[in-house]
Amino acid sequence: FPGQRLTAVAREIPVDLVDHGLNVTRCAACKFAALALDLEIHISPDPRNIMMHAWLIKKHRIDSFYGVPNTLSRLYTWAPSRRDVDLSRIRLVFSGGDILTFNLIDLIKKQSPNAIIFNMYGPTETTINCLAMRVDKLDKHGCKEGVLPTGKKAPHLDIRILGDKG
Repeated sequence: FPGQRLTAVAREIPVDLVDHGLNVTRCAACKFAALALDLEIHISPDPRNIMMHAWLIKKHRIDSFYGVPNTLSRLYTWAPSRRDVDLSRIRLVFSGGDILTFNLIDLIKKQSPNAIIFNMYGPTETTINCLAMRVDKLDKHGCKEGVLPTGKKAPHLDIRILGDKG
């Protein structure tokens, strides 16, 4: 999907920027995109407050969302019970910080059918996304033991997985 564009708060984000720019810190990635593309960023003052997320999405017509799987699960489980919450506008979902499941992907796709969903991974100590992969079109039966891949590395990175003895 290089060359495709997604609307984000009345501006456009090139999807290929998303595809290749996920190796910077989570907050820095948002700030970088906002500065480079003249976008807005809305950060909830209370990340556990699902109603605040929904209010921000509605008020600012947000169409890109970054959250840990627990936040995404709570938002997408709660939203159908509310007539005033419409997540169908969400076009880009980033999930990181914990294990993303196929069940959660299915839940997101039901309410945000046009969303592109990325699973991201990186070392917790530095909150960097080093691996990322689009997962909204993955076949769960084609994945080993039904487990989602953590992602692919950015082209300029070297990734090493070390055991207890280095």
